[in-house]
Amino acid sequence: MNKQELRETLEQLRTDIRSLSFRDENSRARINQLISAIERQLENASGAAPLASPNDEGLASTITQFEAEHPQLAMTLNRIVSALSSMGI
Repeated sequence: MNKQELRETLEQLRTDIRSLSFRDENSRARINQLISAIERQLENASGAAPLASPNDEGLASTITQFEAEHPQLAMTLNRIVSALSSMGI
């Protein structure tokens, strides 16, 4: 996945999130914050510190939280994180 495809996937993810039902608004806010952080990393990739390592507990727990309630969302987030890792971001 190249940067443009990643941006398109993030935009589609934002669209999907707007239509999803969440147990609480904190969950929706957390996922939107994660997407914003990823977008910032894409824009500043040349000198920015990595968003998170693959073992980052915060990132992993955010994705895990959504696996039961929104498995497609979690799968998309995992793909995005893998793509970022492959890009060295």
